[in-house]
Formats: sequence, structure tokens, C-alpha cells
Amino acid sequence: MNDFLKKILLYLIIIIHKLFVYFMILGFLLPRKYLYLFLISWPLVYIHWNLNNNKCILTEWEYKLKNIKDVPIVNKDHDFPFINKMLNEWNIYLSNNQIHYLIISLLTITWTIGLIRFYINNY
Repeated sequence: MNDFLKKILLYLIIIIHKLFVYFMILGFLLPRKYLYLFLISWPLVYIHWNLNNNKCILTEWEYKLKNIKDVPIVNKDHDFPFINKMLNEWNIYLSNNQIHYLIISLLTITWTIGLIRFYINNY
């Protein structure tokens, strides 16, 4: 694959990854008719991580395009480069362990809020 195409593909994967992370964090704010998409996303991501040796497929693709062999593992004390980069953009600096707990906690809390909104709006 030529370098130009690789850079475009890498850029697209990074954008998709960021958009998905924002969706996972802010999806509980979606209108009721789209809320179910948000509600299935966190369980599917969690299952995906567990079935894929605790690795994110988007991070794997990004690393493959960058020719980096050591892909971060979700539940290990690893580098979390993608989330770290996003947090640094907001001047937030956390240890790897803190980032891991932040991801799990934040996604679970926002998912629970979305579930409550979905339940309240349906009854």
C-alpha cells in the first residue's frame, strides 16, 4: 500500500475512533428514537474487548498502519495512546491505571443514564 493511501486510511480510522469515543460518552443525550443505538454500543464494545484479547480493533488497525507491533491491551496497565492523546488535548494527565478506570466508569455511568432515560421515556 502506498504511503499516501496509508496516511489517508490512518486519518480516517483516527477520526472514526474519536467520533465513536464521543458517541460512547455523549450518546445518552441522543433523542429517544436513537437511544437504543447508544444502549447496545457499550455492551458490544465490552464484549468485543473480551473476545479480541482485550484489544480494540480500531487501535489494532491504527497500529498496523503505523507499523507498530505492540498493540495496547484494554485491561492491562499499558500506554492507552488514543485516550491519552484525547485527554491531553483537554490538558488532563492521568496514569495508565487511572485512564483504565476512567474509561470503564465513564462508559458505564453514561450507559446507565441512557438506560434510565430510555426506560423513563418508554413508560
